[in-house]
This record gives sequence, C-alpha cells and structure tokens, in this order.
Amino acid sequence: MRNAIEQFRDEIRSAGLIPPDMIEPDGKLHRFASNGKRGDDAGWYALHDDGIPAGVFGDWRNGFSQTWRADIGRKPTPAEDTAHRAKLEALQREREAEEKRKHAEAASKATAIWKSAKAAPADHPYLLKKSIPASGAKLHGDALVIPMRDGCDIHSLQFIGPDGDKRFLTGGRISGCYFSIGNPKGAAALCIAEGFATGATIHAATGYPVAVAFNAGNLGPVTKAMRAKFPDLPLILCADDDKHTEGNPGLTKATEAARSVGGLLAIPDFGKDRQEGQTDFNDMAVAHDLEAVKQAIAGILIVGAGTAATDGNDPPAGDSERFNSPNPELVAVTPESDVTDVTGVQPCNGGPSGVTADETPDVTGVTDGPTIPDADLRPCFKVFDDWTPTTGSDKKLKPGVYQFGIKSGKRDEPRRASR
Repeated sequence: MRNAIEQFRDEIRSAGLIPPDMIEPDGKLHRFASNGKRGDDAGWYALHDDGIPAGVFGDWRNGFSQTWRADIGRKPTPAEDTAHRAKLEALQREREAEEKRKHAEAASKATAIWKSAKAAPADHPYLLKKSIPASGAKLHGDALVIPMRDGCDIHSLQFIGPDGDKRFLTGGRISGCYFSIGNPKGAAALCIAEGFATGATIHAATGYPVAVAFNAGNLGPVTKAMRAKFPDLPLILCADDDKHTEGNPGLTKATEAARSVGGLLAIPDFGKDRQEGQTDFNDMAVAHDLEAVKQAIAGILIVGAGTAATDGNDPPAGDSERFNSPNPELVAVTPESDVTDVTGVQPCNGGPSGVTADETPDVTGVTDGPTIPDADLRPCFKVFDDWTPTTGSDKKLKPGVYQFGIKSGKRDEPRRASR
C-alpha cells in the first residue's frame, strides 16, 4: 500500500499543494495544511485502500478538487471500474457535505468579524500605498477586512495587511461572491474587476459602481451573477493585463467573462514606457492619473455601445436609458463574438491623438469628412480630436480613437464597391 500512498502524495504535490506527512487510507475526510503553514487546514483528502486504491483531494481556500486512482499496471476490469465509481461518488457526497458545513461555519464567523470591525482609517498603509479611499472596507486588527457577499449575505472575508499581504477566511465560499463599491441604481454601467484596490480606483475615477471578484478565476461566476441581477445594465470587464504571466490569466479570464454575457472589455494602457509589475488600473492610475483611467473605461461605452454625452461633458451617471439604446452604427459586443479591445488606443487627454491617418493606413481620417464611416470603409479606425456630433443625431463623440466594425445581420452588411 505504500506505493499507492506515495502515488497519491505525488498527485497532491503535482497539483500545487503541499501534501501532509501522514496519509491515512481509511476512506475518511482529513484536513491538512495545503500551503505548509502551521494552523492552516484548507487542504483535504480522502483515500480508500480496498480494491484499487482511489481518492480525492482539494483545497477549501480556492475550491479546487481532484480525483485519483492508483496505477496498478493493468487495465481495470468492468467490476473494478464500477467499484471505483461508487467509491468516488461516496467521497464526493462526503466532500460536499463537509464543504457545506465549512461554508456555513465560515459565513457565521465572517459575519461576526465584520460586525465587530471598525471603519478603516484613511491613513492605513495599504490605502496610502495604493492611493485609494477605504471604499467601505473595515479594520480588523491591523488588516483591512472586505466582505465577500452573494446578495445581502456575507459568505467570507478577505484580509489585506499593511504590507499588502492578502488572505481569505479559511473555509469560506469564494465562487460567485463579490464586494460592491458604489450604487448601481441609475448608473450608466457596472464595472467588474479582480482586486479591491483596482475596484476602488475604477470607482474613484469613473463614478461607476464596481463588483470586485477577488481573483481572475472568479470573474466568470461574478459576471454571470451581475448579468442575472442587472439584465439591462452594460457590464465592463476591467481586466488585469498579466502580460508577463504565462497564459495572461487576468486578460484571458476577463475576455471569457465579457464574451459570456455580451459585456465590454477595458484593458489598462501603460504606453510604451510600461514598467515591470504594472498590470491593472490601479497601476495605471499611479503611473498616469485617474483621468487616464476614466477615459480608458468610460470611452468603452462609446466604442462598444455607441453612446456619448450630448453637452460636452462625460456621460451622466443617471442616463441609463441612453446606454440601453445603443447606436447601431457603432461596433457592439455580443456573446461569443468580438470583444472591444482598446489595447494601444490612447485617449486624447485634451489634445490631438498621437495616431494619425498618415502614420496608420487603417485610420480613415481626422474629424473632417463624414462622422460615421460608411459601410464601404469598414472595418476601420477613426480619430476625433474634438467633441464631434454624429450624423443625424444630437449625440457627440468625445476626443479619441474609435473602431467602427461591421455588424452581421439586420441588413447591416457592407455595400459592394461600384465598378
């Protein structure tokens, strides 16, 4: 049996967890420190040794779980396969019951901690480092504490230490849980971001409400929850651009989430002088300013939904009807279709864009000529260096670079060129 135990231990290790020193093959659920730290019991496993050894293990901290069966050097018989499935089903039921119990236990503890926590001071080291307001966070000990909710119920907490160290309440539910900043009532759009500092920055810059998903893997569940809760509100996925991380999980998961609900995608732009470690909109605000963040995100509504302010100001927060009636002449994002990607598109910030028609063949012109390119000219980009009225409408486009796409169907196909 030692060989099977070693196989099981190696499988746990290969999944990125630190296996326990002792593994009991008794079929019962056991906890262990999946990160190797004393006092941690987020890891769990169960191992059967009757018949072909089989087990299951995971981590309560991130909701990860995986099944396993020993390599016996031959193909299992049909009877052994049946027995194996029965073992895994039993283990799964036991794991689900334990998970439900742990979630309930963590939710009760989280609620008690949140009620006893004090308002976070504006001079907390992490808030100062990130140049953000407390945005509803509280203080527990010397750590910021942020509730993770699903609706009105608190399911878990995130703690952020003065040095930026982040940890979740052990056993708490994460999937689908979020932290709200701002009020979505009457808002022009709702933003969804990974981290608390990023969400606080976005709200401070744009005034839009924000749902903080806490990690890239939770963007999908939170986005679907927001779409179900606010079916008519434009959703903007504000991605982390993990350019130097394999697979770029921040951008990949945000793109997937945007496509799943017909949302929009905003990507931080650091320009050609991007520094190492700059990945999110908080980093962008520190490198540039809140106005740059505001234009990068608010401009997405114009590019993606075909809306704009009519009086030379930014779109009003309460003008939700306008944002629910997109101009069909502008590119829109649809489920499993094109997601508006503004990487490399610089806001004008009060002056002419650095992109010109002479430098970039795909740009059709600057301000003069028809405001909205005809179908013959699309797809294309166009630069507006001033607030510009749209053809046949009282709406205006703010200065910037805009992409005009070709929408399929509904008689919006490009006309053939005349011969």
